Amino acid sequence: MKPIYWLVALPVIALFSGGWLTGVAPTFVFGIPFLLFWNVLWMVLTGLILMLIDRTHPIPSDNAQGGEQ
Repeated sequence: MKPIYWLVALPVIALFSGGWLTGVAPTFVFGIPFLLFWNVLWMVLTGLILMLIDRTHPIPSDNAQGGEQ
């Protein structure tokens, strides 16, 4: 497995660590509660990480759609 695929684990770890961080993080960030900010931030970053993985994933040259033509 390519090392870039390990980036998929990063958002999962980050979302589960948000609850722990609420004890040490500021109460509000940009006027919203920290946990809401953390979850929205990682939702956006998850999309960017998945886009990065998709861009670096090689496209197979053979007909991978199934069916012969």
